[in-house]
Amino acid sequence: MHLRQDLVHVFADLDFAPFGLVGWDGPVGVADWAAERDHAVTSITLGYGRGDRTVVTVTTSRDAPAFDESFALGLSVNGRVRRFRASGGDGAWTAVLAGDGKGPSVVVAASGVKPTAIRLERVGESRPYIDGSLPS
Repeated sequence: MHLRQDLVHVFADLDFAPFGLVGWDGPVGVADWAAERDHAVTSITLGYGRGDRTVVTVTTSRDAPAFDESFALGLSVNGRVRRFRASGGDGAWTAVLAGDGKGPSVVVAASGVKPTAIRLERVGESRPYIDGSLPS
């Protein structure tokens, strides 16, 4: 579990607005983050739980991760369907939208959640993630 004061600093140090799920009714929180030596946050992963486990993570990052695409997947981003590179099967999948120079990259990983249930928007309020708790 992350300390609340650390999470406050992580959100304050972001130079990009992270993406998160719209309308999720389960537990939410910060699953992870990465920073450079100067403490500049380079990525943040928000988690979304159902029952006793985290089922969706959304990572917003300055850099695009290396990724082997198996298929294309359309996911809703700010109300528009965007093409993600995706891979997976058996109910678990990962999808990547590489940054375009104007915005960060986004990686969505889900287990037991259909892509049609994913609606991404920029996170406007950090408090639910700072105060939240995710299942292990």
